[in-house]
Amino acid sequence: MLRRIVRVASSRITVALLAVWWAFELFGMIDNGWEWEETERTPQGVVIRHKSWDITRTEIFVWLTLILLGYVAHWFKRFSLGYYGLLEVVVGLVGGSLAVAKLPLNQAVTWLTMGGASYVVVRGVEHIQQALAIEDTEKAATPRPDQISN
Repeated sequence: MLRRIVRVASSRITVALLAVWWAFELFGMIDNGWEWEETERTPQGVVIRHKSWDITRTEIFVWLTLILLGYVAHWFKRFSLGYYGLLEVVVGLVGGSLAVAKLPLNQAVTWLTMGGASYVVVRGVEHIQQALAIEDTEKAATPRPDQISN
């Protein structure tokens, strides 16, 4: 049963349907976005108008985005484990530092964020080591041209 669910979930048709659904949700959010205008008068008497446009994201859009990003990340990991690990290290360092820079150090969420970012960095380093080990075993298994006897 689990194999069937995984096979259906990872099929190209499922991914394509999710991507189309995501695009419809995106266009719907853009269509439902609203524009507002704000005016400001400078000391010299010049009126400056600022136009802003807001998009209210929906929960289904966030879920679909996370699912599709998961598909892309899974494909990238299968394609190149080493570069995936490098991406994990960069995302962990940059994302963690950006998040912690905005949070006060006396709250538990800050320390949980730092722990999560550290975990992502460690997983990235592990994936890089695994990719290098696989590369080394493949090189060792392939004979050099001078070792091939006629």
